[in-house]
Amino acid sequence: IHVDWNQITISTVTAGFGFGLVIAPIGTTAINAVRARQAGMSSAIVTSLRMVGMMLGLAALTSWALAYFKQLVSTYPSLPLTATTAQFADWSKGYGAHIIQSAHTVYSAVFFASMALCLIAIVPAVFLWGRKAVVAEQEV
Repeated sequence: IHVDWNQITISTVTAGFGFGLVIAPIGTTAINAVRARQAGMSSAIVTSLRMVGMMLGLAALTSWALAYFKQLVSTYPSLPLTATTAQFADWSKGYGAHIIQSAHTVYSAVFFASMALCLIAIVPAVFLWGRKAVVAEQEV
């Protein structure tokens, strides 16, 4: 599989831009929702929960993806024990192509599932708009 550097660069810049659009407003919302003296705690809680969510989400997607990959790869017919060297060479080429196709299918499914989860996450994010910031206390 050959991927051009232009495609990698465009994809990476797009992902970075997306993370920037998501992570900064979440932190800002958390800080603006509390009193000034609680801003550090609020920021730490949001960061910690984001990291835990990323770890759990990645673990769940990886577990599902590996099981799906194993299922797809297992559909390829096994090589008979009496196979000749030429049959083994042909089987190996087909098996390699099957593994690449299975991996492509799994990667596509994982990114599609990730996209669906991001779209679902828009629903609660809409309810973050329109809240007024907490009035700052006077320092004594």
